[in-house]
Amino acid sequence: MSTDRRDFYPISSDGTTGLIKKNSGLDIDESLASIPDLFSAISVIKEEPSRSIFSATLLNQQTLFCKSYRDSGIAAMLRAVFKGNRAQQSHDKVNLFIAAGATAPQSMGYVIKKTGLLARESVHFSEYLEDAQTLYDFVATADDQELSHVLSQVAQQLARVHSAGYVHGDTKLHNLLIDNASVYFVDLDSVRAISKKYSPARDLARLLVGLSEASIEQSFLTGLMEVYYKTAAVDKKTLASDIRLIIPDFQKKHLKKYGRKPSVITF
Repeated sequence: MSTDRRDFYPISSDGTTGLIKKNSGLDIDESLASIPDLFSAISVIKEEPSRSIFSATLLNQQTLFCKSYRDSGIAAMLRAVFKGNRAQQSHDKVNLFIAAGATAPQSMGYVIKKTGLLARESVHFSEYLEDAQTLYDFVATADDQELSHVLSQVAQQLARVHSAGYVHGDTKLHNLLIDNASVYFVDLDSVRAISKKYSPARDLARLLVGLSEASIEQSFLTGLMEVYYKTAAVDKKTLASDIRLIIPDFQKKHLKKYGRKPSVITF
C-alpha cells in the first residue's frame, strides 16, 4: 500500500481544500456545493454530535468508508491551525501507521469545506472492506490454524509499529478487521508516539483482555506474545511485567461498561 504523496493531487479553491488520491473515483472541484453532493448513497454507521461515520457510494458506484467532522468556533479553528484539521489528521495517521509496518485500509484523501466564518466540514475517505469481519467475530468461527495465522499477523504488525516508536492506542477487537485471512487495523484516531501513558504494554494489555473475553484458549495468547517478543526484540521479562500491571485496569473497565467478567490471563 503506497503512502507516496505523489499518488495524491491537491484541492485548493475558494472555500475547499484537500488532498485526493489519484484514480480514487472522487471528483472534486471548485463547484462542490456541499460534501454530500459527492455521493449517490450514504449508509450511516455511527452518528455523534461533531462526527459522523458512514459508508458512501460514489457516482461511479465505488464504495468508500468515510469519517465526517463538523468543527466550529475559535478554539476549533486554532486547533486546526496548530495540529491540522481532523480529517487531515486521520489521513496522516493512516499513512504513518502503514509506513511503520502495519496494514490498514488505504487512505483516499480528505476534503475540507468552509461552511462559515468559523465553521468547517471535513471528510476523510478510505478504502471500504465490504466483506471484512472484526477480530471479535472472526475468533468465534475460526479454526485453530486460521486463528494462529491471524494472531501472528496481529503480533508482528503491532511489534513493527511499536519498534517504529508509535502505538495504535485503541486495540479493542472491533478495531481489527480480517479480510481474506489478512489483518487490517482501523480506527487510527488514537495513533500517537509512545509515551508513559500510551505505551506498547497498554496496546498489548487491551488486546489480551479482549481476546480473553472472547474465550480464546491461553495457548493462543502465549503464541501471540512469543511472536511479538521475537519480532520486536524487546526485554521479555520487563514488558510482560508491565502488561500484567495494566491488565486489571482494562478488566475493571470492561466489567463496568460491558458486564464482562475478568478471565485469568497467562502468557
